[in-house]
Parts: sequence; C-alpha cells; structure tokens
Amino acid sequence: MKRRGRWLEDGEQVFLTVALATALLWLLLRALAFFCAQMTDHALTPDWAWLYRAGLYLLEARRLPATDLFSWTHPDREWVLYQWLFEAGSAAAYQWLGRAGAVAGLSLLAIALYVLVPAWHARRRGVPVLLTAVLGSLVLVPVGVNFGLRPMAVTTAGLLVQYLLVTRWREGGLGTPALAACLAGLYVVWANAHLGVVLGLLSLGLFALGDARQRHPAPRAYAAPALAAFGATLVNPYGPGIYVYLAGLSLKTPMNRQISELAPPDMGSAPFVLAGALLILFLLDLLRGRRGYAGHEILHLLVFAALAALSLRMVVWAGLFYVLVVPAGLWRAVQAYPHHLAGIRAALAMLARADRVLLPALALAALALATWVVPLERPVRIAHCDDLRPAIRYLDTTYPRDIRWFSDEVAGSCALLHAPDRPVFGDTRFDFYPQDFVLDWFAAIKGRDGWRAFLDDWDVAVVLVSTRRPLAAALRADSGYVVVHEDRHAVVVERRPVAGP
Repeated sequence: MKRRGRWLEDGEQVFLTVALATALLWLLLRALAFFCAQMTDHALTPDWAWLYRAGLYLLEARRLPATDLFSWTHPDREWVLYQWLFEAGSAAAYQWLGRAGAVAGLSLLAIALYVLVPAWHARRRGVPVLLTAVLGSLVLVPVGVNFGLRPMAVTTAGLLVQYLLVTRWREGGLGTPALAACLAGLYVVWANAHLGVVLGLLSLGLFALGDARQRHPAPRAYAAPALAAFGATLVNPYGPGIYVYLAGLSLKTPMNRQISELAPPDMGSAPFVLAGALLILFLLDLLRGRRGYAGHEILHLLVFAALAALSLRMVVWAGLFYVLVVPAGLWRAVQAYPHHLAGIRAALAMLARADRVLLPALALAALALATWVVPLERPVRIAHCDDLRPAIRYLDTTYPRDIRWFSDEVAGSCALLHAPDRPVFGDTRFDFYPQDFVLDWFAAIKGRDGWRAFLDDWDVAVVLVSTRRPLAAALRADSGYVVVHEDRHAVVVERRPVAGP
C-alpha cells in the first residue's frame, strides 16, 4: 500500500509538473508572439524617417551637420545631433538588413534584454529560468507599446549592462578599478547614442542610496565608478553642452505637454492593465516582507514605476527593472509557503533541471517568431508612413520642390522617406524646433483660432494633413482653399489665388 501511495503521489507530481510546464510555456510563447506582432506595426515609427536620413548623411558625409538638413522653415538653425552614433549605426544596419530584417533584429534584441539575459541572471541565483522568462515575456506586452527602432533601445541595453556589472561588483566578483573602467567604456558609447545616459547616472545613485546602511559596499565606494561614468559622458562632440541642452529641453514645459510620449500612459488599455497587475503583484510580495529585496532593488523598481506613471516613455525602463528584480522575490515567496505551494515549488524545481536546455530553446523560439512565423502573417509597416505615402507622392509629383507646403508632424517625418529631396515644414524632432513655433504649429493642426494667420505668416501654398486632424475639416470648410487630393488617410489642399483688385 505504501508503494502504491507513493506511486500515486509521484504520478500526481508528474502530472502537476507537465500541466504547469504546458501552461507556462503557452503563456510565454503567446506573449512573445504578441510582442513580435506589435513590433511589425510599431517598431518603425515616423521618427525613424529622420533618424534614418540623418544616419545616411553621417555615413556619406562622415561629419556632423552644423545646421538643419530637412526643413524649409529653419534651415539655418543649429542642430545638436547628440545621438549621432545610434543614427549612423542603425542606418547602416537598416541598409544591410532591410525593413523586415531590422525589425526582426530589434525584436530579438528586446527578447534578449527582457527575457533571456534576465533569466540567465536570475538562474545564477537559483531562480528557475521558466519563471523569469514568463514574467519577462509579460513585461514585453506593455513595453512593446513604446519600444521601437529608436535610440532609447541603447539606454535599455546600457541600463541592463550597468546593472549586471554593479551587481557583480557588489558580490565581490569585480574590483572597483575594473568596474570604473567598464563603466567608462560603456558611457562613452552611451553618451554618443542617447541622452538617456542620465538615467544610467540615476541608476548608479539608486544603487548607492540603497546601500546607504551597508558596510560593504559603502556608498563612498561608488564615488570612483560614478566619476568615471560621468567623465566618460563628456567624451562627445558637444562636451558638457549635452547637459546644457538637456536642461534647456526639460524647461520647455508647454511644448513637452503636447508630446504624447511624455504624457502618462493610458492605464485603461489592456497592456497597461497587465502592467498594473504586475506592479500590484510586486507590491503584495513587498508587503509580505521586504527582507528578501535589497534596498537598491526596491528603489529601482519604485522610482522607475513612478516615472512610468508620469510618462509613457519611461515604461520601457520600468519594465526592465521589474524583470531584473521581481522573479527572485516571487521564487522566495513560493519557497516560503511549503504547505500551500509545495506542489508548485516541486514542479518548478523539476523544470529547473532543464534550465541549460531551456535558454537556448527559448532563443531559437524567439528567432522563429521574429523572423518567420509573425512576419508571414503580418507584413512589417512603418507606422502611419505607409498610409500617408499616396498623398505624399501626389504632392511630390505635382508641385515644385521649392513650394512652401505645410503638414502635421507625422506627415512631415514620413515625407523624409517618401519624398527625400523635398524640405518639410516640420517633423517629430520637437527638441530641435523653437518652442513658440511648435506651440503655434500644434494649435494650427488642431484647427484653433489663428490657424489661417499662421499659414499666411509662413506663406503656405499647399497643405498635406491627416484626415483625422481638426485642421483637415477646417480647410475643407474654408473657401480660400480647395481639395486637390483626398484618400482615407490624408488630404492635400491648395490655397486659392487671391483675386486681383
């Protein structure tokens, strides 16, 4: 009877393990497939147009532009191209890989940053790979709303590399001089690719603050690595000027309020309902007892979650720290409840025996999803630009190059791809244009009082604007303009000549 009872218990445990593995793998692959599908639609945003064009210029001219290359409204304005390294590198990769290849590569990079590397990191601490991988794949759902082929991907990679380096140093596996040297090299690249380098310095500060009560490493031990990192940020074409530029940009509050990416995320949408649920899961585990979390882990997660609640852009980095911090905490919680979760703990422990095989298998699955399965069902798009292409091509083939034409910021950016030889009124480089210009421009796009005067001030002869913009309706209703082209996505309107006396 004892043998029979033991056999039944073993059979139940095997069944539970198989069922748990099936459920977790299904959830993991489903989330990864959803993320890769998001990337086919959102990875290439209208921003990519000017990033790509700037990168091509850098590759061909092999020097930084002194003034604007793209607009007819501000051709003599100084252009601080602080992310030149990303633009040149991504343009070269895009030329080599093509549209689909670039998005597939970006998708694989994101899966590595949020799933594979965190799973490897957590496995070194005894956390089953499958647990971390599932959490990472779920985090990718809200992250995918704002993750794209943009310089912010460099900051994501920089934050991850720095986190791993500092963690290894805190554990005694890396000396302080070696850490300082590694951070210096990292920050030289980072500071020439994205202003998100300041988030790296913030992360170092959170590490030091979290260790404020520790004897080893004491907060003063962070001084040399932090100084090396900060000093390396000055190795760029503009030197300390990048901080002056960033400070000036942050003070343009009225303009920044108009930028959707800087607004809070829509917490009612499905991806951010999931993000809220994941955060609640962490908070419940934290309330259970914070002893399992280091001070810097709590600070990283809470600070970046608070920033993400204020700005959609920060969701990308809040998600990264979530998957670096939470899996180990949840694994400790499972182990702390031997009676209620004994079967699940045993099932996860049994699955952990396959961890060495599971990580390469996940990498292969991600490769298949990103390069084969999803692209077969969903062609890769440049968001909005593919829709606006017919209207832009109509304008480009109908009117001379020097005509003064007006567009919203999205159409302006997309024109840099579809009509590359035609200067634009403006595009999504909001940090480049003067604040007053941007505010008046947005007011005109919204059809507010004064839009006619704004167009007249710039002597605009032709307008190309998305049909969803209020200005489109205002132009149709104005007898001073005539519609010359219209499709489902955009309208082209020409100003009627003023009758003589």
